[in-house]
Amino acid sequence: MKSYLIALACVAVLLVAYVTGGTLDIDEGFSIWLASHSTLANLWHALRTGDSSDLQMGLYYVYLWAWTHLFGNAEYTMRAANLPWAFLFAAAVGFTSWRVFQRPVAWAFLFLSPFLCFYVDEARAYTPVMACAAASSGALLLYLYESPRRLYCYLALGFLWLGICFHLLAVTLGPAFLVLAWWYRRDRVWFADWRKPVLLFAPLFVALGAYEAWTFTRGSMYGYGGPGFKYLAFIFYTFLGFGGLGPDRDTMQTPAPGAWGPYWPWLAFGLLLLVTAAVAIRQSRERAFVLLAAGLLPFALVEACTFVSGHRLPTRHFAPLLPLAFYWGLALLDGVPLRRVQTAVVALAMLWAVSDARLRTLPEHQKGDYRAAAQAALAHAGAGDIVWTGDLLTANYYGLALRDDFRARYYNFDYEQGIRQVAWPSAGQGIAAADWTPAQVAHFLAQQKQLHRPVVVALRKCDQVDESDAWLRYFASYPEAPVQKLRGFDLYLIR
Repeated sequence: MKSYLIALACVAVLLVAYVTGGTLDIDEGFSIWLASHSTLANLWHALRTGDSSDLQMGLYYVYLWAWTHLFGNAEYTMRAANLPWAFLFAAAVGFTSWRVFQRPVAWAFLFLSPFLCFYVDEARAYTPVMACAAASSGALLLYLYESPRRLYCYLALGFLWLGICFHLLAVTLGPAFLVLAWWYRRDRVWFADWRKPVLLFAPLFVALGAYEAWTFTRGSMYGYGGPGFKYLAFIFYTFLGFGGLGPDRDTMQTPAPGAWGPYWPWLAFGLLLLVTAAVAIRQSRERAFVLLAAGLLPFALVEACTFVSGHRLPTRHFAPLLPLAFYWGLALLDGVPLRRVQTAVVALAMLWAVSDARLRTLPEHQKGDYRAAAQAALAHAGAGDIVWTGDLLTANYYGLALRDDFRARYYNFDYEQGIRQVAWPSAGQGIAAADWTPAQVAHFLAQQKQLHRPVVVALRKCDQVDESDAWLRYFASYPEAPVQKLRGFDLYLIR
C-alpha cells in the first residue's frame, strides 16, 4: 500500500507538470467558446444547432462550462479541468496494477506516455474519457483476477456509461469487455454477480443509446481524409510514443520529399529502446494474450468501419483504448524476473521521456501560436484591414473580433450569430477569410487596391479550417517576404 501511494503521489506531480498555460489551438477555441456561454440553456442551444460529433461529447462541455464558471476561462484554468480525471486515471491504473498484476510501482512509468502527456494539456474530452475507460476496465479486471465482488460490477458499468457520456467512442470498450467475459465465462457466476448491476444500469444505457442515435441525425461537417495502411501505421506510431522523435504534426499532414531525413537518428534510437524493452519481457503469459485480443478487437472493428465508410478517424479518437494498452503492458510483465522488468521499464521510460522532452521544447512540435498571431495582427492593424485565415473562435478569444463578409459556413452553425452569444472583450476587428476560393481572394484584393487600403494577412500555414488553400497558393508566388513569422503563422503586408 505504501509503495502504491508513493508512486501515485509522484505521478500526480508529473500530471500537474503536464498542464501549461500556452496558446489555445483550433479545437480548444471551440471548447472555450461553448464553455463561455452565460447559461446552460444557451450552451445546449449551441450544441443542438451544431455538429453531431460535438453532441456526442456533450457531458464534457457541460463539465467544462461548470468548471470555467467556477474558476475562470484562462488557458491554464481550462486545461486544469483535466486534472481531476487525470488523477482518477492514475489511481485506477495504479490500483489495478497493484492488486491484479502485483506491481505497486512499475505502472508509474506508463504515465510518461507522450500520447497521454499531450492530451492532458488539451482542453478536450480525451482525458476524462481515458480516465473512465481506465476505471471501468480496471474494475472488470479486478472482478476477474482479484475478487468477484459485486462492487466491481457496478464500477465497471458505471464508468463505462460515464465514459460514453463524455465521448461516444468509449463504446469501443464494449467488444473488449465481451472478449474478457467470453474467455473467463466458466470462472465466475456471471448471472448472479451481474444481474442487479445490469438491471440498474440498463435504463441508463437505453436512454443514452437513444440520445446517441438522435445525434447521428444532425449530420457531420468534419472530414479527416480517407483511411489507409499508412495512417494505420501512424496510429501505432503515435500510441507507441514516437511522436516527439519524428516530424511535427503539420509536416506529417503534408509531408515533403525528404521530410523524415533529419529524424532517422532519433527514430532509430527510439526503435532500439523499444526492441530492448520487448526482448527483456519476451516471456509472457496467458493474461497478456487475452488483453491483447481484447484491445485489438475494438480497434479492428473501428478500422474496418473506416475502410467501409471511406472516412478515417483521427488518432485521438482511439484514446479510450489507451488504458487497455497500459494493462496489456503490465500483463506482459507476468513471470518476468525483476532485472528484466527493470530493463524494460528503463528502456521504455527513456524512449518516452526523450519524446516528451522534444514535444515540449522544440518549436516545430508546438501548437500554432494563435495568441501571438492575433496580437501581432492587431499591432499591424494601423497599416490596413486584417485578414485572418485560421480558426475564427480562437482569434475572437484573443481579442480579434472577426466578421464573416461572405457568410461562409465554418462550423455547423451561423458564426455571426454564434459569436454574439459569448461576451469576450475585443481589441480590434478583422475579416474571416479561411476557406475562400481563389476567385474570392482575387476579388477582395482587387477591391482593396481600388480603395488604396493595405491588407495585413495572418496566414495559418497548416489548418483544417482553410480547406481550399487559396491563400497558401497565393502567397506561394508572392514576391515579398512575411513581415513577421510566428509558430504556425506568417504575417504578410499587401500594399
